[in-house]
Amino acid sequence: MRSKRARALKTMLRPIVRFWMRDSETLQTFVDVLKVAFVEIAVENMLKSEEKINVSRISMMTGVHRRDAAKIYKQGSVPERALPDIVSRVVTTWQEDPEFSTNTKKPKTLSFTGMDSEFARLVERVSKGVQPGTVLYELERAGAVTTSRYGARLIKSEFRRSKDLERAVVILSRDIRSLITAVEENIGSDESPNMHARTEYDKIYTSELPKIRAWLWKEGRKFHKRARAYLAKFDEDFSPREGGQATAVVSLSTFGLVEEQPPLRWSVGEAK
Repeated sequence: MRSKRARALKTMLRPIVRFWMRDSETLQTFVDVLKVAFVEIAVENMLKSEEKINVSRISMMTGVHRRDAAKIYKQGSVPERALPDIVSRVVTTWQEDPEFSTNTKKPKTLSFTGMDSEFARLVERVSKGVQPGTVLYELERAGAVTTSRYGARLIKSEFRRSKDLERAVVILSRDIRSLITAVEENIGSDESPNMHARTEYDKIYTSELPKIRAWLWKEGRKFHKRARAYLAKFDEDFSPREGGQATAVVSLSTFGLVEEQPPLRWSVGEAK
């Protein structure tokens, strides 16, 4: 049973990890955030069961080291790493170190070919345990560096998300939470109290994708318009009633994914 749950967890984590890695975020930061989530859920569970909350119980329940559990629970902070992310440190050094920046702290264009190049010296200044080519590849992948015959040029020093993307991330996190909770409540229930449906066809003609996208958008908007009109009849803000407790939440999310080509998938154990 545990192996099945682990496989299911890996499947759920794959899109989250892919999303996390888009801006060159690393495992270390992911683990730090994961520790906070484990501690928060443990505390919530103990509050629900009216158990006494202490760091030892949190650590035992979650597997988070007692020192980190204490810092998260008592101080509300993420455990700090002894060493910052190497890529971020390279960018900072590029801007701050006089050898690699101008007097106005503007990063210089650096030669990057060979182990004696300026970029190689920059990486070595930060860490001797990583290959300069690996760091350069990651910076290029993140859109932070461009290379030409003149050298490597830093064009983006901070990986900031736009407001639209920040809003999308908030909606995504709420959708994930709602979906997992709905499925969890449905498991083991004869009545399936929450709607959970999926429609998928895997041999669609690619020439028809623009038409399909437009149809999904149109029908999805119409469906949500009807849903909002219906739910408003039972919401205190729109239909106030005398007495009654109005604290329940009803959420409805829809999405359609149109993929011309499914993403390449590789799993552990497939290496030759």
